[in-house]
Amino acid sequence: MAWSAHSDPEQIKEIFDSEEQMEKNVDKIVNILNTCKHVVFFTGAGISTSAGIPDFRGPDGVWTLQAQGRRREKKSVDTLRAIPTPTHMAIKKLLEVGKAKYLISQNVDGLHRRSGVSPQHVAELHGNTNLEKCETCGNEYLRDYHVRNNPHVHKHYTGRKCPCGGPLMDTIINFGENLPEKELQNAFEHSDRADACIVLGSSLTVTPAATCPKMVAKHGGQLVICNLQRTPLDDRASVRVYAYTDELMKRVMKKLDLEIPKFKLHRRISIKTSVRPKSDDPKSTRWSVTVKGIEEDGTPATIFKSVTFKYGKTTDQQPCSEEPFRVSVTQKVPDGDVSVDLKISFEFFGHYLEPTLEIQRTVNLKSDGKVRNTAILDYLYDPTTRLWEEDKREA
Repeated sequence: MAWSAHSDPEQIKEIFDSEEQMEKNVDKIVNILNTCKHVVFFTGAGISTSAGIPDFRGPDGVWTLQAQGRRREKKSVDTLRAIPTPTHMAIKKLLEVGKAKYLISQNVDGLHRRSGVSPQHVAELHGNTNLEKCETCGNEYLRDYHVRNNPHVHKHYTGRKCPCGGPLMDTIINFGENLPEKELQNAFEHSDRADACIVLGSSLTVTPAATCPKMVAKHGGQLVICNLQRTPLDDRASVRVYAYTDELMKRVMKKLDLEIPKFKLHRRISIKTSVRPKSDDPKSTRWSVTVKGIEEDGTPATIFKSVTFKYGKTTDQQPCSEEPFRVSVTQKVPDGDVSVDLKISFEFFGHYLEPTLEIQRTVNLKSDGKVRNTAILDYLYDPTTRLWEEDKREA
């Protein structure tokens, strides 16, 4: 909101460290990452500006422009098409190798989870534009589209329903609304345990989120702040960096001898197969295949625009344009076991220009009993080459 913009020109002003000071700060941060036992990252909108997503209180921030009555000159990038930045990918790597234990984020753009950060390692305090939650049972659903569609600021029902029958709500936290209890509790617990907190790209003016870094400093932990503008917690910082977060994290990772991983879009696919004989016709078998997208923790993910199942003759195909994506077929089965060759074509939403992914499966038909199994397949998509590859690492 415009009223939350910086009113003092000195607060809006961006500051840059000298090369000498930058190197000293990098060395200090590397030492913190190498020696501290429970490092927590805390991120704000400033880490996503290099992806084309505007911040809020920078010189050309959303709230700054509104307060000054100016229009944006640069074209912003839709968060669905934005590529996670080197900062996003560096944090992912540091969490993977154990040099950082947890991530607290004020960002709603979803880039942390898209970068590959496990849901168990991040608290998105202000929500996620792609995540909706059931008001009744609490189950979450990650979508490959913006879930918020209610024109009223403080109304969050999306009009969609959970399988339990409960209404789904977007997870965006607007001014004046309470932060999600579970996420806030996790953030506070990790802040209480942290011996270091590294703040990247946040003005630290929004509470209660900004309470987390303050907690770390208050109980004697080291507080690192990297932000181009001054923050209310600067006097508590052990290390204060005035630099672009990408520039800082590239240097830190280089001195740690850790490569910043290249972003690849991860898609996990669940394929459930069921085969059972028909009770009224022992010579016939009914088989079905159901596919869905899921996250690492099992959270359902709407990632397919449509799915087409092709089997038997080339004319035997069944396109599905809405969930659940399922094919169910009854056919005669001769004595013994036979199989059906099944080709599944996945059409994605195409935010990164993903081509259709085709996979081959074999459905083994058994006339003497029921068969049920679920296969989990992982695929990676490189937006620079526009190619899919199967990720054969252990799920």
